[in-house]
Amino acid sequence: MQFAQNRTVEIDIANSALDRPSSSSSSSSSSGTLPGISKTYASPSKGGANGGRGGAGTGSPLTGTDEPTAALTLTSSFVGSTYVNCGTSVASPLAASAGAGSPPAHLKLFSGEEKKDDECADLNHHNEQHNGQEAAADAGKCSHASSPDHAYADEHNQDAASAASSSSDDSMDGFLPLRKYDSLDTVMMGQGIPSPIVSAPPGTAAGSYHSGAQPVVKSVGGPGTDGREQAPHPALLGSLTPPNPGVRVNFSPGPTGLPKVVMEQVAQSLVSSVTGEGGDGMLSAMFLSHRSPEFTDPNTGILAQAVTSLRTVMSIPDGDGDRGYEILFLHGGGHGQFASVPLNLCASRDDKGTYLVSGTWSARAIGEAAKYCTPDVLSSITDDGRYLTFPEVDFNDPTQVDPNSKFVYMCTNETVNGVEVFNLPTGEARSPVPLVLDASSDFTTKPIEWTDANVGILFACASKNIGHPGLTAVVIRRDLLDPDQYPSNPTCPGVFHYATQAKAGNLWNTTATFNVQVVGMMMDWILANGGVDEMERLSKAKAALIYDLVDASDGFYEVPPVDAQCRSRMNVPFAVRGNGGGHDEDVTERFLIEAWEEGIVGLRTITPFGVGDYLRASLYHGVSWEDTVRLVDFMDNFMKINGRRRL
Repeated sequence: MQFAQNRTVEIDIANSALDRPSSSSSSSSSSGTLPGISKTYASPSKGGANGGRGGAGTGSPLTGTDEPTAALTLTSSFVGSTYVNCGTSVASPLAASAGAGSPPAHLKLFSGEEKKDDECADLNHHNEQHNGQEAAADAGKCSHASSPDHAYADEHNQDAASAASSSSDDSMDGFLPLRKYDSLDTVMMGQGIPSPIVSAPPGTAAGSYHSGAQPVVKSVGGPGTDGREQAPHPALLGSLTPPNPGVRVNFSPGPTGLPKVVMEQVAQSLVSSVTGEGGDGMLSAMFLSHRSPEFTDPNTGILAQAVTSLRTVMSIPDGDGDRGYEILFLHGGGHGQFASVPLNLCASRDDKGTYLVSGTWSARAIGEAAKYCTPDVLSSITDDGRYLTFPEVDFNDPTQVDPNSKFVYMCTNETVNGVEVFNLPTGEARSPVPLVLDASSDFTTKPIEWTDANVGILFACASKNIGHPGLTAVVIRRDLLDPDQYPSNPTCPGVFHYATQAKAGNLWNTTATFNVQVVGMMMDWILANGGVDEMERLSKAKAALIYDLVDASDGFYEVPPVDAQCRSRMNVPFAVRGNGGGHDEDVTERFLIEAWEEGIVGLRTITPFGVGDYLRASLYHGVSWEDTVRLVDFMDNFMKINGRRRL
């Protein structure tokens, strides 16, 4: 594959924005200015036949405005017409998927049809028609609303390195501006708040509006004696406790629910630990010592069972050297691994690691990596700050991937941006440098070509598809544990040191015993329900239901213009556009409130920085086929009541 011409600029990262937030969250440059660094660069052009989703493009991929200094190398490539490792398109199952239960096995699943060029042109036309606040929201740029009730935070219109700022003030970077609520402290979510949907005559209730059916009151309670405003509706603040929790379906991006049968098994283990009834009499691992035989027995212990079943589910090789892998259960989450990878594979900051940036999480990883190695960054960021595909890269081209790099880092599914990689390069396209995969949100939903793709490390936080938050599974090739081949940074803490943990058999420190037990339960559930191949088939089917409805909605709903072959199966971002073609907050809020009333929760995540324009339906293992059908039915009915179809 021919790679577009590129230029690089080396940026001094010492004491830069990679380690602190921008000095002013109210400013941003559409050309990609790194706060704290006197450097600007141009993002790749979006021209070409694909209508803004990645044509050949013209213009400079990267230009500097002053003399470069050493440390972090940023390489921005054009987004070409051929996309590496994203997957292939197959037919849509929408017409045959209306029934309940598992989708028919014969179906070709996951629609991958691209939007037509005129649809993309229509989207661009809408973006051009909006001005001020709405235009900024559509384009993913920072803006400031005139109303004091809404504050916008710049999330994703900067370069990957800038977006990866590592600080407590850093937002969950995305392709969206954020809308901040001022009264988060006034809400008591999940404490018996009665249903706030009222059948009031149009125009008679303050804070209500009429967008298709009954007026909806967007706040609860009355003004207090202290004059404080009413609290916003729980649904608008991300409440996961609807009026009838018994019918709840949780589409949260994580942490989230597990399959019902697994949750019941977890609950029973806790109850039997207290009552001694309804189980095998063994204490739940929540109460077990990590040194007890119930946990450590090499044949029957909880730890061995979790390792063995995970190895079986994902066909993880168990050979020696570069033909086998260790499975570790560590603390620290994904952010811990952002640091652990370079600490283990790089002896000093002089060692290089290549980072392929396709969205929020791969961008954030750079902030930690830059403390312990020298990142080379290839990014697919567009000139308006969005990620719509995976970077085009030839792993065997030394001008793109330095042969001296210790690893090539990539995130296989970007939960915020809706960009997923389905096929790792093998054969002649195989990376000669070991791959490091952040598979936190898609692990166990598709097979992995371990040795054929030269996977060196895969890590996955448990709180999406394999268990509860508080545990991270790390699968590492055994030759990478050899200090002669891969000397680690001498400052690497023991709790993050892969070789130390492997030699101690996952017991160097107190492991998350309960979380390990739940991973084992999840692996047993996957095996009992068809294994990873069936999990992949279901993931394709669930995602196709939503994408097909959105694509057929005539603009009432909209997904970001992600390349069709890279559309995430795990996280489907979608906006409720109504009939105007732009952001419609009233209709969006009505959608969230009515969904909450029906038990459909988790579609909008509230952070300290507010909310984005797009909602997200996360389709992890805990969301069944029937759950997805229920969401799509709700979306379809909501559109029929609140929208009008253009002829």
